[in-house]
Amino acid sequence: MSNNLNWQRRAHSVAPKNKKFQQKREFSKQKEGNLNENYSTDFENKFEEEEEGRELQLNNFVDEISKIKLLLTNLEYSTQFWNIEREENNKRNNLFNLQQQQTSSINSKPPFNKFKLMKK
Repeated sequence: MSNNLNWQRRAHSVAPKNKKFQQKREFSKQKEGNLNENYSTDFENKFEEEEEGRELQLNNFVDEISKIKLLLTNLEYSTQFWNIEREENNKRNNLFNLQQQQTSSINSKPPFNKFKLMKK
């Protein structure tokens, strides 16, 4: 057991002074730093892309709402126009029907018979 502790102490005391070990340690630290840097850059890029995507979706949504508002406004004006048109047609039809009734009532009366009056 004591032999094992001595070996660990020796390994710890010798290893940091060993040139290859220091190079490996520096390389792994550098690699870890690069990975962290790449990860943060990737994360930032992904976040920016998602943000741009959301902004684009929001702009598209606002555009669609504007189009819908315009369509609704046009529909409202169109409905008002057709209601006015319908009212005018109804007035014309009523007037025409009234004229037809008057004409038919005049034509349906029997001609005045003066001889009928004389018989009485």
